[in-house]
Amino acid sequence: MIGEVQRATKPVVWIHLQKYSSLPSVLDTRRATEPARTLMRGVALYSTQLVSIYASDLPDRSKTAELSRYLDAAIRTRIESNPGAESFITQRSLDSAVVQVRDANKFMTALA
Repeated sequence: MIGEVQRATKPVVWIHLQKYSSLPSVLDTRRATEPARTLMRGVALYSTQLVSIYASDLPDRSKTAELSRYLDAAIRTRIESNPGAESFITQRSLDSAVVQVRDANKFMTALA
């Protein structure tokens, strides 16, 4: 899965099409698809983090602590850097989610 994340986050290298890379239509398309690409990178990294925590030998309470720490750091940074994110999740709702995850006794409960 890590290989897939690395492949998905690797920038496109234009070899034979280099002369077209600066066309306005290509630049417009890159700008238009950047939010979706950023979102998909985030989903892939989040999934990798979940699998890593789940597969670890940590006790459930430590797993929930790691998940809450990850959510608090990674998601909060994304919300702060993207004002449009507030229409999907607010800082307040993230605070609530982080507390619920941290308080969960089981990792699977924390995921719910």
